[in-house]
Amino acid sequence: MQYAVLLGSAKQIGTFLSPNWRVPSGPSSTDKTPNRLMLGREINLPADLMFSSCQPCQAQEVSSYITDLTASLRDAHHEARQKLEGAQRRMKRDYDLRILTRTYGKGDKVYNLDSATHKGKSKKLCPPWKGPGIIVEVLTPYLFRVQLRNKVFVANHDKLKPCRDQQLPAWINNFQQAPTPDTTDQDDTAHCL
Repeated sequence: MQYAVLLGSAKQIGTFLSPNWRVPSGPSSTDKTPNRLMLGREINLPADLMFSSCQPCQAQEVSSYITDLTASLRDAHHEARQKLEGAQRRMKRDYDLRILTRTYGKGDKVYNLDSATHKGKSKKLCPPWKGPGIIVEVLTPYLFRVQLRNKVFVANHDKLKPCRDQQLPAWINNFQQAPTPDTTDQDDTAHCL
């Protein structure tokens, strides 16, 4: 009785250890096992030999074996390349649908995403946005020179968020009346944060 249970569980282990079984880690991009892509064939594991789940191979000539192996590798790589191109197109399409490009102009009030981590402070408890700031100059449609209270920097559009506050700090109101950006530490090159 115990021998039959052990034999049944051993056959199940053999199916899990077979080279065609994949670890369920999500949808595979290539639909091929790593052995098929790297070696051009599936490997024989000790469980396959022990439980006879694989078919015995016919002996081949060396030249025909090399030809078959080369063709198998070429086919596997060609199919994997096609699957990866499809996955790449799908990921680009999904990214392009989610991307949000806002157009900002000179004088717009914005918040800047603060992605810096400071030693000794918990990132979870710090506010994620710095500001409000004001856009001093539009460098490109995606890069803007932003002035916070006492510093000027260049930021990408995806690090900015429009400021819709009713009450603004006094320095922004003063800056809007007489715009004089602080240019003491600026140079001609644009550095992106």
